Amino acid sequence: MQSPKGRPSLKRRVNVDREPEQGGSRVANLLYKDHLITVVERTDEISQFWIPVADISWETDGQRESHTITGGLDWTSNWQDIERHMVERAKAWIDG
Repeated sequence: MQSPKGRPSLKRRVNVDREPEQGGSRVANLLYKDHLITVVERTDEISQFWIPVADISWETDGQRESHTITGGLDWTSNWQDIERHMVERAKAWIDG
């Protein structure tokens, strides 16, 4: 399925969760109510802590739109807990 601009639709861009390659980042994708939620980790350049980020993408009238939610620096949990928390925050924003 292609979008009007020739890009794959959001549904076609959803990948399975995957572990990072050596030196890579973790990525999780979920399609929820026609919104693509992508959770990644970013490293803060100053503190060197990693920060969870949820990007929410959707299409309106053929135009891509997005919203980003950033987690805090105070995380001490594992990736699965952080991923679950960020997905729930993204779902709450979509349902908002």
